[in-house]
Amino acid sequence: MPPLALLLVLGLCNMLLGAVLALFSTDLKRTLACSSMSQIGFILVGIGMQGLLGEHNALAAEGTVLHMLNHSLIKLVLFMAAGVVYLNAHSLNLNDIRGWGRRRWGLMILFFIGAASNPFADPFEWRVHRLAKKVKAGVDFIQTQCIYNMPRFKEWMRLATEEGLTEKVYIMGGVTPIKTVGMAKYMKNKVAGMDVPDDIIARVAGVPKEKQAEEGMKICLETIEELKTIKGVSGVHIMAIEWEEKVKDIVQGAGLRN
Repeated sequence: MPPLALLLVLGLCNMLLGAVLALFSTDLKRTLACSSMSQIGFILVGIGMQGLLGEHNALAAEGTVLHMLNHSLIKLVLFMAAGVVYLNAHSLNLNDIRGWGRRRWGLMILFFIGAASNPFADPFEWRVHRLAKKVKAGVDFIQTQCIYNMPRFKEWMRLATEEGLTEKVYIMGGVTPIKTVGMAKYMKNKVAGMDVPDDIIARVAGVPKEKQAEEGMKICLETIEELKTIKGVSGVHIMAIEWEEKVKDIVQGAGLRN
């Protein structure tokens, strides 16, 4: 069996096994872990499909990357919620904590309703109108797509501010450090809704290969510094894809925490 076909089969097995284990688990932490196992299966299927489809793999590539981002965000909130439950109920057994969250309005308010917004997708003139619809639907905070095209993001923020949206919702700018010029080109050409300007790619390509990750970190920190100056931006969301160990360095380097 070809390696990519084998990866596809393993992904399917992961999906099914993780879902079954999560279904029969009575431990909240174990349930979330098994759910993650199932979602990783989806990602493996996407990777396998990319190889099998060859030059027609654009949809599989986009879906894989988007699902990685989607899963990381959702599961982060779920594990945070599990931590809050454990600190208060002192148990993770689902039978013991059944009904624990009822009428705990403070906890309900604490976990904001979140939404994702992309300032860079076309047609650009629709972006703020779509944001307005999300705000009207009741979202409390917005996390944007990864920001590399700063002039376009500033224009989006200007329009959002003029509409009064920045007074109704917290906007978190998304930042992702670039590891290699290949990663930058992949995001530009393969990931739907991503806007990586040519000057960013040229900057990363202009340094030796062993220095490209360092240059990507510099770009990330510069982006955060510029986001601090933009009216209406309430924070940043750091998405160090498959480079999570750098999150601490980014937070400290940007002066977000000593």
